[in-house]
Amino acid sequence: MTSKEITANGLEQAVKRFRLGYTVDDVTGCWVWRSANGSSRGYGQFKFNRKNMGAHRFSYEQERGKIPAGLTIDHLCRNRKCVNPSHLEAVTNQENLLRGKHIKPCIHGLRAVNHCKTCLMARKAAQKREYYAKAKGR
Repeated sequence: MTSKEITANGLEQAVKRFRLGYTVDDVTGCWVWRSANGSSRGYGQFKFNRKNMGAHRFSYEQERGKIPAGLTIDHLCRNRKCVNPSHLEAVTNQENLLRGKHIKPCIHGLRAVNHCKTCLMARKAAQKREYYAKAKGR
């Protein structure tokens, strides 16, 4: 066997193992990873080529190819355990953060309040008022 055949066989075996690691949610279409969840942030883990990697990253790379440098994988479904490649997109870290649940849209039309100087100034003013109100209340 050549090294290419060995590598192809190893990948084939890994893909078979991967397919046993998730169940399909009929309602959302998510492929919910149920195997190793070693990550403290709720992402599934998969061992490939003697290295642990995010199960969602393995899934993306098998379907779409290598993740471009400087990009991260965003779960369009917002489910960290989902490994369905059609629910995954390679984006910049900033774009991923802006899409996240914890970001509030700005009332002034920007995508996130932390990108709006008016919202930032208003938030700082509110924090100052709160600080001084607590200080007076003592």
